[in-house]
Amino acid sequence: MKVQTKAVQIEIEQFKRILIEAYERGQSNEVTAKEMVQELA
Repeated sequence: MKVQTKAVQIEIEQFKRILIEAYERGQSNEVTAKEMVQELA
């Protein structure tokens, strides 16, 4: 089992929020999660 630092945990939480937001935007605006990630990259 890996021990995660707080910084990594925060990044994971932010990424989860981004994915949820991407999904919700995709549902309403027909924007795919892939497109959202490309915007962020």
